Amino acid sequence: MYGLRLFRNMQHEVTDCVTTLAAFRGECLPLVPQDEDFNIVLQNLKKSGRVQIKDLEDGTVVVKLCKRGQSTAEPFKDTDIQIYRITVTQKKLEEEAELLSSRIDGFTEEARSYVQQGRKTLALYSLRKKKATQKVLDRKSACIMKLQDIVIKIEEARTNAMVITACETGVAALKSLEKDLNIDRVEAVMDEVGEALEDQEEISSAMEAAFPAHQRDLEEDLEQELQELLSGNRDEIVDISLPHDDSLSLKLSSLCVDDMDLPNVPTHSPSGSAASRKNSPSSVKTALYS
Repeated sequence: MYGLRLFRNMQHEVTDCVTTLAAFRGECLPLVPQDEDFNIVLQNLKKSGRVQIKDLEDGTVVVKLCKRGQSTAEPFKDTDIQIYRITVTQKKLEEEAELLSSRIDGFTEEARSYVQQGRKTLALYSLRKKKATQKVLDRKSACIMKLQDIVIKIEEARTNAMVITACETGVAALKSLEKDLNIDRVEAVMDEVGEALEDQEEISSAMEAAFPAHQRDLEEDLEQELQELLSGNRDEIVDISLPHDDSLSLKLSSLCVDDMDLPNVPTHSPSGSAASRKNSPSSVKTALYS
């Protein structure tokens, strides 16, 4: 089970769920380093159906892993072996292409060295080997691209098959529901719903007639409640801005104009009078020096 989780790096579960036992062992090596422990884990996975093991004609042992969302691995099919062989061939071609690419780089360096030494014949021979190797690399690259296209088409075809199967299942489910649900039944149910709503409306009307509710119009009630809220807010604002002080009110009410010794209000203008001349600056000066 732990080895199965560790090997969950498949890019596409249709074509990557089959691998060699050696590759599977290599992926599980960090988690299960001992071969005896790995064999026990492998037997438990096989017993629970999470993996399928098959011996091929060339002596290679392949393992098929269960896909995500499934508890057991599907039995081997001919398409699984064919896809496995295609992927193996593709990997071999990629390794050969990488080796040819390194050889081409070596021939280029070799020709450059001969040119520096002035040995043009050998440099030309190295360039010819480079060109021939390049042709082989191009052919292998074309084969790799063709195999990749085939694998992509297989993945697409398997996905299309899954979609078609899902659609067939959906159609079968719809048909099974249509057996219990038809137009006549829908119309009959809707008629019953309409009659039930009409009966309920008549019952409600009869209840209102028997027990009249003497209430004012809803809009008037809402308007009055809004006015009450607004008036309440205004009272609160006045109370906050002018706080009431009983002691201050008593002091102010105790004051009386009659109790204060104030002069009478003059009836004429004081200008030009004796009082003004007496209080003039010259009079004040004379008084100071007298």
